[in-house]
Amino acid sequence: MKTKSLILGLIVGAGASAVATLLLAPKSGRELREDIVDKSVNVGGMLKEVAYNANTLTEQLKTFSTDSLAAVKDVVEDIEEVVGNWNQSIEPDKQRLKDELKDLQKTVSELEKTIKR
Repeated sequence: MKTKSLILGLIVGAGASAVATLLLAPKSGRELREDIVDKSVNVGGMLKEVAYNANTLTEQLKTFSTDSLAAVKDVVEDIEEVVGNWNQSIEPDKQRLKDELKDLQKTVSELEKTIKR
């Protein structure tokens, strides 16, 4: 919808400016008619080029968004896998640290009891 509105706006604007330019220029009727024909041909070519460029841009944006979405999904999957592997790899160390912390707390408690005597 927005592309159609843009193209329509360009067509109307180009047409209005071409008509205003031709009508305000001090020329004879024949010269004016020739200029109108020339300008209409130029405007038609410009409009075709604008429409082509708009369609090309639209297709490029669709392709880019599709490719970007796929790339983001791949990166997210890779990150999830790496984090999962990391969690698995540190699990034994986490348990060992918990055990050592319990032992350390036990030792501190025993030292406190010894000091109180």
